[in-house]
Amino acid sequence: MHREISHADTQLRDESPVGLYAMATVLGALLAADLWPILVDGLGSWGASLPRWSNEWWGIRLALAAAVLGGARTLYGSLESLLQGRVGADLAVAIAVLAAILLKEPLVAAEILVIGLIGEILEDWTFRRTRAALGGLAQLTPKRCWRVLADGTEERVLVVDLRVGDKVRVRPGAKVPVDGVVLEGVSSLDTRALSGESIPNDTAPGDEVLAGSVNGTGVLTIAARRVAEHTVAGQVAELTARALADKAPLERQADALARWFLPVVLGMALITFAGSMVGHSWSSRAAGLPYGWADLFRLAAYPALAVLVVACPCSLLLATPAAIIAALGRLAGTGILVKSGAALERLAGIDTFCFDKTGTLTPGQPELVTIVPLDPSLDETSLLKLAATVETGSDHPLAVVIVAAARKRRTAT
Repeated sequence: MHREISHADTQLRDESPVGLYAMATVLGALLAADLWPILVDGLGSWGASLPRWSNEWWGIRLALAAAVLGGARTLYGSLESLLQGRVGADLAVAIAVLAAILLKEPLVAAEILVIGLIGEILEDWTFRRTRAALGGLAQLTPKRCWRVLADGTEERVLVVDLRVGDKVRVRPGAKVPVDGVVLEGVSSLDTRALSGESIPNDTAPGDEVLAGSVNGTGVLTIAARRVAEHTVAGQVAELTARALADKAPLERQADALARWFLPVVLGMALITFAGSMVGHSWSSRAAGLPYGWADLFRLAAYPALAVLVVACPCSLLLATPAAIIAALGRLAGTGILVKSGAALERLAGIDTFCFDKTGTLTPGQPELVTIVPLDPSLDETSLLKLAATVETGSDHPLAVVIVAAARKRRTAT
């Protein structure tokens, strides 16, 4: 049941979980099997004219169809794991389903699949949310950009089609599509999505820039040095994907526990079966109505089947990886990148956090808080007015803040 998430999974895909279709099949058949007699009764005299066997025939076959259709993936997965020498929770479910079908209890088989498929749907839901969070990381870079041709003209291309050495032109407000060096233009770049730095960095020819940075008011021409997944932004997404794929120590412990837990469960089911056989045999003889072997087998199989269903370790195998994957995906969606599941587990023993940038903890929007005049002859209002006069017309982030503060104070007075 454990899945791996690769860099390709960081791209959002509109796909429905396979388990959802299987679940719908099973539930539909269960409802049909249970509601068929009610439907027949509601048909009045026409329903009463139907032979009694038709009710049982439809109910049994609908439930059997549900067990076969819904359990095909489970049975195939358990057989594949068994051939590879791996024992998983699917094996217990498969044995329970096969036993129920052999006992001519397809409705029970369908109910067992519902229990297993609920866990599968929860797992699919967790992975879809995680892919959505990783999709946000993949969207750090644009999908398309302007490539500069040899004659100086531009063409609109997909970022994935860029090659090292290509020249790209980044307009004001656009995201930088590659890691590279500025050839032409002067601007400021907002790199908070990559570095947490709240103040944009001034950029001029010769400066290195990173994909995912947001351009300010200037037009930049950049020579590509790293493209696609080789950029820093691509490596960040790949790092998070590897963190999701790597098993944490707690996950490995759960897997190790499951490897011996399932054989124990199978052993307990056999013991229960044997004990039930002996018990029913003794009780039937004591009552003077000895059962045949077929009846004893059928009576003893139900308790053993219950052991298999109740002790199926789906929660043991799914709880830890689902929790870690959900946590890593949620953190990635908020801009917090965790190297691995093991690193996430070690957070429980940490008592001190150190932050190197204010942008890590703040929204990253500078604001004028206090004015301290060095010249006693100037009051705060006069000093702010002078500063705003000097900064008017500048597009520097701090200049914009000063001008906005002066306008706000003038409006307030």
